[in-house]
Amino acid sequence: MQTTPQQTHLELVSDKEKVHRIAVVGSGISALSAAWFLSQRYEVEIFEKDDRLGGHTNTVSVAENDKVLNIDTGFIVFNRPNYPNLTAMFEHLQVATENTDMSFAVSIDKGDLEYSGTNLNGLFAQRRNLLSPKHWSMILEIMRFNRQAKNDLKSSYALDQSLGVYLLEHEFSPAMRDHYRLPMAAAIWSCPVETMMQFPTRSFLQFFANHGLLNIEDRPQWETVTNGSGTYIDKIIQNSDFKIHLSSPVDKVQKQANGVKLTTASGKQDYFDAVVLGCHADQAWQMMDADLKTEFAPLQHFEYQENMAYLHTDLALMPTRKAAWSSWNYLRDMQSPETHVAVSYWMNQLQNLDTDQDYMVTLNPIDKPDPAKTLKEIRYEHPVFDKDAMQAQSQLMDLQGRSGIWLCGSYFGYGFHEDGLKSSVDLARLWNLSLPWEESEDDHKQFELDLIRTASNAASDKHIDRQDEQQPIQAAS
Repeated sequence: MQTTPQQTHLELVSDKEKVHRIAVVGSGISALSAAWFLSQRYEVEIFEKDDRLGGHTNTVSVAENDKVLNIDTGFIVFNRPNYPNLTAMFEHLQVATENTDMSFAVSIDKGDLEYSGTNLNGLFAQRRNLLSPKHWSMILEIMRFNRQAKNDLKSSYALDQSLGVYLLEHEFSPAMRDHYRLPMAAAIWSCPVETMMQFPTRSFLQFFANHGLLNIEDRPQWETVTNGSGTYIDKIIQNSDFKIHLSSPVDKVQKQANGVKLTTASGKQDYFDAVVLGCHADQAWQMMDADLKTEFAPLQHFEYQENMAYLHTDLALMPTRKAAWSSWNYLRDMQSPETHVAVSYWMNQLQNLDTDQDYMVTLNPIDKPDPAKTLKEIRYEHPVFDKDAMQAQSQLMDLQGRSGIWLCGSYFGYGFHEDGLKSSVDLARLWNLSLPWEESEDDHKQFELDLIRTASNAASDKHIDRQDEQQPIQAAS
């Protein structure tokens, strides 16, 4: 008789002789938190392909005169209403946070059209737009879209069409579509507007409603991690006990009679009682042998968009008018097809940086920043949520525990940090594990004592195969 995923899980945890060692592939928020949760009861080892931990949590240290600025290049902001697990984790780990600004601007054709939603000065950064019927019409259409979306979410309307079709059905103008709605969506999901046109409407509208983006006011307060989001990675490591293999990409995951075999790119093989694939869905799919691919077929429907990020000081990649500068700045050349979304994040405003030098992180710039002003170039990948992916998403929980394989990742939700953490929280529930922030005070004190004993009995390099000391990079002049 075939067992359900829940029955498989119960068999695993009811007989402790069956599970001793667990491998976790990846070290982003999903994988790292899963390793933390599981290491409360089991022997856990992380396999990370890069030479650092964190995935999209990637803080770069920049030396500037007599100080060091820790600038985020991936995960930057969160808000408490929509990030309940991340908020609870930060509070438990005593991660300091501070309020930030989430203003949005659009700059098309090097300032030919330019505005921001910060205030009236930004909305009419181009003073000629005060007398532009087209600009005023766009503003009115934005309010109409917000009303329409709220009404449709409350109705029995199926909303199973794509976002592009939805905009056509309600006769929204190309100006409103191309100069506001799609640019904002593309900036949020880090994918080009053509991809956003295929986004499932209900999921899109629900996300905007949840985040207050259908309101002109009454939006949640966004926050950023003080001194860079990488601080929470350090806190997790300090509060956990698992082995870390850096620069160890997993090449193959193979089903075995009594467990799972992992093979790294270097040819090293090891056997585990269970494996958690906390990497991207497409990466997990590629690692699997033929038998596992049959079992985990829904993973093949997740695609990812490659995005290049540049940390730099080149002001040419910001809106031409300072009045339009915002935390998020969408850039577009309408003369060329948009294969990748271009967005400049103004890190001074997002992270409240204590400096007179402006720092930006630009995703897929139309023109690359001046090399003399470029501090770091980073490759990221973001999930694409089309109809096939959303259908596959509904099958993910049914896959958990099959052949000793478990999954977690932001692709379980909307692709954001909270989604990744929630996926590992849900995984912990399947394993009947309490979350660290749910422990009683006495249990927490005992856990801390155990960690102290562990730390005193073993040097840190016993648990980490290799982790180079990250040195600050010098600020561009």
